Amino acid sequence: MKLNRSPKRIPAFILFFLLINQAFAQLILVHEHENPKKRDRFFAGSPMTYVHQNGIRFSGYLESILDSSIILSGEEVLLSDIKTILHHRRGIQFLSNLSLTGAVFYVGLDLTNALLSRSKPLIGSEVLPIGAALAGSGLILRSFRYNRRKVSDKRKLKVLDTSPK
Repeated sequence: MKLNRSPKRIPAFILFFLLINQAFAQLILVHEHENPKKRDRFFAGSPMTYVHQNGIRFSGYLESILDSSIILSGEEVLLSDIKTILHHRRGIQFLSNLSLTGAVFYVGLDLTNALLSRSKPLIGSEVLPIGAALAGSGLILRSFRYNRRKVSDKRKLKVLDTSPK
């Protein structure tokens, strides 16, 4: 089988790759770290939670990134107004929810069993400490669900432009 290599297609091929590179260009919000492998990158459309300079926590989806500000859920926020970025730890959140749900189901199952068998007391003395321990561990884990990363002189927020110049 012979391939058709027309010299007329080469400029169109080059033009296609130059334009496709521009189509994928975007601005990226980067929270720097001393170790470049630990940089946090935020793209348009990614979820973000931060603490404002006045201490109020905001959460939403990053709609667009501008040179010195971002648009988060329709509100424009200057990069200099961001005090702390909160990273959601999904594993800890899952374990916290699992522990709280397990406590409710464990105590609820014992309560249902006692109601069906018409036994007294409704909640057994050995069930309550286990349910309380599960609920307590879930509430303690809930306080660790965010990793706080402060914005400082060493850890700056930068906007990177990936478009070709």
